[in-house]
Amino acid sequence: MKDIEKYREMFMTRGKVVSEKKFFEDFNIGEKFVTPAKYITQTELDLFCLITRHGSFHIDAELARSLGFKDRVVPGLFVLSLINGLMGEIGLFEEILLFLGINNTRFRSPVFPGDSVRLQLEVIGKKDVVKWKELGIITFKIEIKNQDEVVVCETEASYQYRRRHPE
Repeated sequence: MKDIEKYREMFMTRGKVVSEKKFFEDFNIGEKFVTPAKYITQTELDLFCLITRHGSFHIDAELARSLGFKDRVVPGLFVLSLINGLMGEIGLFEEILLFLGINNTRFRSPVFPGDSVRLQLEVIGKKDVVKWKELGIITFKIEIKNQDEVVVCETEASYQYRRRHPE
């Protein structure tokens, strides 16, 4: 248990860019955020593919090149899984109670080991939760861009945030 607490403390204090916690009331429609970049390693790709049983051109560089790719291709689910971690890097994840889901996801360009990706988020929805007055729903439009500013994925994600002052 001590190891988990030590990891949590280390994780929660990494490079926050947002100066204060963001509660439901603190968000405004049209507000934008940008995360720092995340470098994707071969080892991370290997582990993800092992855990999720992804195969073919995700693990075989020769096959990937024979299909016209420059290297192994990072699975789209790996790319999507980076969203919450990158949101945490700028303090947008601390007051989230639930991840509700994603919509309108499109993969626009492949991601390869050695690429760096970052998020551009825009608040596109803000909705009260009638049943639970202490919560609200925030929906973000998210663009995931690589180091060349190419949009590799776009999606919309909704989260239940805590309110600072429940009504």
